[in-house]
Amino acid sequence: NLTIYPNVQFAENASLQMRVIRPLSPGQTEMTIYCLGAKGESDEARAIRIRQYEDFFNTSGLATPDDTIAYEDCQFGYQARDFEWSQGYTRGMANYKETTDRLTEEIGFDPESSYYGRMMDQDETVFYGGYRAWKKFIKEGLEADGK
Repeated sequence: NLTIYPNVQFAENASLQMRVIRPLSPGQTEMTIYCLGAKGESDEARAIRIRQYEDFFNTSGLATPDDTIAYEDCQFGYQARDFEWSQGYTRGMANYKETTDRLTEEIGFDPESSYYGRMMDQDETVFYGGYRAWKKFIKEGLEADGK
């Protein structure tokens, strides 16, 4: 399997599949699935590939029930409420600053962002740099296209 940041997946098993994941609302996500094949393949090869696709990926577009339930469980988990030990949707944001902090100032380091506070395994601030870069690349691409 291959994931292309942030929302495209390719799965290769009985047949090549592309999934495009699109959030629609806080409680709903759309996943559009495409069965891909070689350009110019014979009618016989196409029929076999599509039949294998239908057998393996089934109507859900996922290979087995555990794949389907994994996405469903994620969606269910997104509805969780805050608990004392849970970071909720902030996932580390309370300690994240888009500037330097006193410790980085002490050593003369001027980072784009800093993090000061209790570090938790569930903290998602490690992803922010990737999202910033993705936003930058998309913006540059749109500007290059005159949009």
